[in-house]
Amino acid sequence: MQLEDYIKAGKIATEVRELVRKRNCVGKTIYEICE
Repeated sequence: MQLEDYIKAGKIATEVRELVRKRNCVGKTIYEICE
């Protein structure tokens, strides 16, 4: 992998983290959160 791929993956992970933070995930399974 090249450096650009790692940077892109980090940006995607940051976006997902922000989206999940805004949702109420208490008591839900990982599968339910990912739907």
